[in-house]
Amino acid sequence: MAAGYSPFSYAKNEKVRVASIGVGGQGSFHVRDGIAGAKNLDLLAVCDVYKPHLESAWKQAGGENREVKKYMDYRKMLDEMELDAVVITTPLHTHYQIAMDCLDA
Repeated sequence: MAAGYSPFSYAKNEKVRVASIGVGGQGSFHVRDGIAGAKNLDLLAVCDVYKPHLESAWKQAGGENREVKKYMDYRKMLDEMELDAVVITTPLHTHYQIAMDCLDA
């Protein structure tokens, strides 16, 4: 049944607006080698509580050239941005609360 399903079938825009929460080792890999280069995704923000990871991912995402925002608190990001999707790559024990907050937003 899911073979014909596409996330773009319900998107309000041509591109899906995405943010990445948790941009350490795994998260920065997703930003660098996946999200930032995808044609149908618009990476709007990166978020991490550790400033060196945040700065590195922000640069990998295109930084100022692509107007990518950076946040140290994902809740502030959710309050300020209109997103279609988030990629959560934080430590496993933090996923539930972040995912629930994202769904509520």
